Amino acid sequence: MKVLIWKKEKDLSNCGGDTGYLWNLNFFLKKENIKEIEFIDKNFVKRDLIKRLEKRKDEIKNFFVSSKVEKQKNELIYSLKRDMKIKKEYLNKFDFIHFHSSKELYKNLENLKNIKPKIILQSHSPELQSMENLEKEVGLKNLENDIEFIEKYKEYDYKSFERADYLIFPCEEAMEPYLKDNQMKKILEAKKERINFISTGLVEKYENRDDEYFYKKYNIPKDAIIISYIGRHNKIKGYDLLVKASEKILEKYKNVYFVIAGNEDKEIKKPNSKYWIECGWTNEGLKIMKNSDLFILPNRETYFDLIFLELLSQNATILCSYTGGNKYFEKYSSQKIKFFERENIDDLIKKFDEFYPILKILKEKEDNLKIFKENFTIDKFGKNYLELLKKLYSFKRSI
Repeated sequence: MKVLIWKKEKDLSNCGGDTGYLWNLNFFLKKENIKEIEFIDKNFVKRDLIKRLEKRKDEIKNFFVSSKVEKQKNELIYSLKRDMKIKKEYLNKFDFIHFHSSKELYKNLENLKNIKPKIILQSHSPELQSMENLEKEVGLKNLENDIEFIEKYKEYDYKSFERADYLIFPCEEAMEPYLKDNQMKKILEAKKERINFISTGLVEKYENRDDEYFYKKYNIPKDAIIISYIGRHNKIKGYDLLVKASEKILEKYKNVYFVIAGNEDKEIKKPNSKYWIECGWTNEGLKIMKNSDLFILPNRETYFDLIFLELLSQNATILCSYTGGNKYFEKYSSQKIKFFERENIDDLIKKFDEFYPILKILKEKEDNLKIFKENFTIDKFGKNYLELLKKLYSFKRSI
């Protein structure tokens, strides 16, 4: 059995999304010396001259478009065009081609015609990838009157999921954001026999606890309660909900500090308080998780956040929204995981009030570290991935 993962190995990094997922998987493949699974790097790819000329034509056309939004829309549509040719004799060496992006699958629909390998699609977006792209590149508020364009752009998600022979999700709960879209819901229901689940895993990186970490780093009193958040400062991640909740928490508790990591967003104003510390992008994320008294994940929508697994690996106490992949962790009945109703700031504060008197006690318990070691190590992840491929290979040969 041979598998081609449609991602360049040089693009992998230990972060979120598909690049982080595949970085961890690649770590396992190399550790176990598995040669049957390859990345796209090993292919000889020829750039399509015609497409390059088309790009120049689009760039010239964009020059005469006065609206910034119209330019962004043109660029998004162009980004869906195929820009490489793949030799079919190369692709036919594989039993499976595993895509980790619906956009990449869509761009290669022509390459995938009349080939032997089966196509696996595994998304890593907390919503339809098309909608995530629109929000990031244009802003949905700039497109609220252009429903036709939005629906047209979403087509790449629909066509990619329809083309895939098999779909992979980390858990059933992670499908929640996709099922909210009526067209995608129909596609997933039609393919329910071809949907598979495999939970993610991480390379173990255990930080030592340092009870003076925040005192030494930010001069925070040693007896303070530290609430942390790491991630994008946008609405889908619930950053604005955290900001609003913090105002009431800081008003009520005089020994609470918020330590926030990630690039700031000008649209969502942070609290004007010495108890709210923005540290920007940091490579000390695990240290923040390890030494905080509580980590809040306030997502409006979520898929299956790698950061949740990182939090478990550092034995962090977690307060998270009851949405998407977060719901998966309810089954472990951990004292150190509490859920609040999605988008409900009052419930977030209520659950924090319940946590507050026992946070220092919970810090000494190892419930979440135990969950990680038993379920989400890199070895468990890698072995589960191989088992799933074997299962799909047996199914493929039986039909």
